[in-house]
Amino acid sequence: MLFAAFLAFGQDFQVAESTHYKVFIEGNIEQGKTIAAGMDAFFDLYNSFFHFDTSKLPTKLKVRIFKDKAGFDAYLTKIISQTADSFVYLQYSNPEKSELVGFMQEERAFQTSLIHHGSIQFLKTFIANPPLWLQKGIAVYFEASSYDVEKGIAVYKKNLNWVDTFKKLLAEESTASGSSQLFPLSTLLSIDVATANTKIDAFYAQSWGLVSFLIESDKKEYNRILWDSISSLKPEASKRDNEIALINNVYRWIDTDIFVKDFENYIKSLKTFPDLVEEGMAYYSQGDLDAAEKSFQKALELESGYYIPYYYLGLISYARKDFPMAEYYYHTAIQMGGDAGLSYYALGVNAYADSRFEDAIFYLAQAKEIDPTGYGVRATNLLSRIQKEQAEKSSGKM
Repeated sequence: MLFAAFLAFGQDFQVAESTHYKVFIEGNIEQGKTIAAGMDAFFDLYNSFFHFDTSKLPTKLKVRIFKDKAGFDAYLTKIISQTADSFVYLQYSNPEKSELVGFMQEERAFQTSLIHHGSIQFLKTFIANPPLWLQKGIAVYFEASSYDVEKGIAVYKKNLNWVDTFKKLLAEESTASGSSQLFPLSTLLSIDVATANTKIDAFYAQSWGLVSFLIESDKKEYNRILWDSISSLKPEASKRDNEIALINNVYRWIDTDIFVKDFENYIKSLKTFPDLVEEGMAYYSQGDLDAAEKSFQKALELESGYYIPYYYLGLISYARKDFPMAEYYYHTAIQMGGDAGLSYYALGVNAYADSRFEDAIFYLAQAKEIDPTGYGVRATNLLSRIQKEQAEKSSGKM
């Protein structure tokens, strides 16, 4: 069936190869080469956590990319008699037949799908039947990352998309009188697809959370659990046998109550970009500039493309009389889509405080033009003050 499907669809595909991948792409071969190079970069990123012996890789990993979802659906229908909303890893006992199948989408959605399902392909290439929580947890852990084409490297970025969901479930569990929406640890470690689908949000939040906790906990004994979990898995063992090995070799030795409590506290301690921005604004309003600066800098480590942290960092620099740095942050806030009227007014005030009156006049004039009935009014008042001071200085009254 697979061979027949390949004959039916293979004629429109071009092949791009890299060190570890063979990419069949419908259309642009240069795009295929970029995808192959990117997959190589993510291969290295994945293996920086798993530490598999890549010399045992039986064949290059196959990726098939259709130009649209229609072709993708038609291909899947011929092979597995169903379609899918996202990429699919088709796994066979013969590694040469296994392939990751996807379709072109908007750039970020495409990259997220490629990273998520590519990590599953990577893991299953070395461990045919890993526990479900591990394969999905790792996939979500990596999926916010990106490929730097110029440097040819995969850039890891922390994925906090499930933090709010997990925190909400924890909060509901602490107040609920009925059954919990969270899976017990014992269930999560050996969960199957059908059970996961009964509470899919909880499954994704918990599997991602557990992987994140084991990797990022400041307690080395928890970091060790992940590496021991991976090393306990056997390449050809069944999913059930791998789960039993993991539980017997690793988790039976931990104090479950303490582990679960530390796990929950780790999740509660995580802060998303909105959390950090809100925290920074609160510290700023309280006059704690150092704490506010730390919160905004942490926010920028998560998301560097939003203007609010830059604007507040400008305010903090201004309060410290670091006028050049304040100017830098205000300009950056404008570049990131911030309120131009407000930011130009702030630039004018900053330049005035730094005795750069020509710059102040320029920035205030910009504020007037952009926001004449808002910050332009304040800009007019300050311009009048500057003009009065300059006139008095010229007449010798100052």
